[in-house]
Amino acid sequence: MTDRDKRSERVVALLLYLLQHGSITKSEAARRFHVTPRTAAQDLRLLGSLVPELHPSGKGRHARWVLDPTTHLHNLGILDRVSLLLGRDLAWFLEGTALHGGLDRAGAEAGSVVRWRWDRNLPRKFRALHEPARRYPHQAEVIDDLLDALIRERMVELRYGFDDADATWKGPTRPLTLTVYRRALYLLASPDDDSPVRRYSVSKIHEVRIGDSFEYPRKWDPDAELAGSFGIHAGGRHGLVVIEFAPEVAHYVHAREWAPGQRLIDQPDGSVHLWMHSGGPELVRWVLEWGDKARVIEPDWLVAEVVAELQGALSQYDREEM
Repeated sequence: MTDRDKRSERVVALLLYLLQHGSITKSEAARRFHVTPRTAAQDLRLLGSLVPELHPSGKGRHARWVLDPTTHLHNLGILDRVSLLLGRDLAWFLEGTALHGGLDRAGAEAGSVVRWRWDRNLPRKFRALHEPARRYPHQAEVIDDLLDALIRERMVELRYGFDDADATWKGPTRPLTLTVYRRALYLLASPDDDSPVRRYSVSKIHEVRIGDSFEYPRKWDPDAELAGSFGIHAGGRHGLVVIEFAPEVAHYVHAREWAPGQRLIDQPDGSVHLWMHSGGPELVRWVLEWGDKARVIEPDWLVAEVVAELQGALSQYDREEM
């Protein structure tokens, strides 16, 4: 890697740091990126020439370079600011991480921009209701490292497992996509083009080692990778699935897209049949969530799995107490 490439990479990393933390001194930048204070000062001046919102505050060696995140917000339209406010609410489960910190600051600043009298009440007019979610109070550093590796396209090794004591190192692998499913984070990664993509639950990643750069695959399509499975987890059987929903919930079923390419067919009694190509371990749990309002028509293997789960649940109760 040439000196110019190294400087470009440092400047990108420096911008990522400033987006997360807001400011940095020359000395802090030198320590963080393992360069001399003079080189750190040159990097900061270069970045300042590229990003007008970055400017030094104070003089001498204690001067802080501050990234003003509000400058561009005054140019945002009302719907742009509503999007930021909703984004902040939707990401509440990431509190304590850089992802939440950026949205929290942007959302707060979006709500503070006042150009019209009704702008003052904007933060109270939109809310995303909290749902059961995975929390990441002790994984801020892990998520920061994953973001760094994703954006800069660097290989990673992951210390992975349910518990910290039992976790083992996986990789090196290429971080390809960070996705959110049911208010939890998952990393899609693969060591090379010929290996299958693995789906890592971020809650089980205890440490990240960032390695060498890699060329991001041109043909990588996360939507195609995730298509077909019902939910985030791969595996299990797949095929044509037909489920009958009771008339009481037909309107709810019609109002949502449950799978790409689905078909909804109304029945004479008011029920609705959902046809879709799907599968995976989460499909059974989803059917069970509907209780007696859903019945699997086909395939037979899905019927058998749902029945087995229901029988297992019933066995947990004493029939004499019912």
